[in-house]
Amino acid sequence: INGVVFNDDMFDINKKRVYSICDEIDSRGLDLIWSYSGSRINHADQDLYTRVRKSGCVSVGFGIESGNQNIVNLMQRRINLNHVHGAISTAKKAGLRTMGYFMLGMIDENERTIRETIRFAKSLELDNAGFSRVVPIPGTALYKMAIARGLITESDFIKKDLFGGDITLTPMSAKQIDNLARQAVWEFFWTRPGRRVPK
Repeated sequence: INGVVFNDDMFDINKKRVYSICDEIDSRGLDLIWSYSGSRINHADQDLYTRVRKSGCVSVGFGIESGNQNIVNLMQRRINLNHVHGAISTAKKAGLRTMGYFMLGMIDENERTIRETIRFAKSLELDNAGFSRVVPIPGTALYKMAIARGLITESDFIKKDLFGGDITLTPMSAKQIDNLARQAVWEFFWTRPGRRVPK
């Protein structure tokens, strides 16, 4: 094994734990590269990013979720979109590649707000980005909110896979949102530095 991904939505919420992981990697002399997918915009820390880079971390992922502040607030992300550029810049100054994660089709969303998210993602200095349809996983706060608003019923999840099949929380169909997500990946990819759209 020469690489590890820590797929943890809140990997750096406890900075002491992150420093301990770095110390352990170093003390064992592990020759590997690693990355993590769970940094929050409001957790961006130059010293922390410099430390993880020194221990072999090459990439960090941010859960940005939306390019519309009202949607971010509804998601209860507790982040200000005005701070996103700064957080990404902080990680890049430490020599880390950056990934952004975005969710499309939140309650109260429409095609306009989804395209706003796509434009916002393209405006960021991210190296990569992922776009997914919002799915209210049973037991989560989002699931309870969707039930309370009458957007879904508990029976909607019978015989559905983890990703909710064709469940949607908007007037748009799941297929429409999935198509926008695919379009977002394509548009984002071709706006990265060094990319050239084929003639």
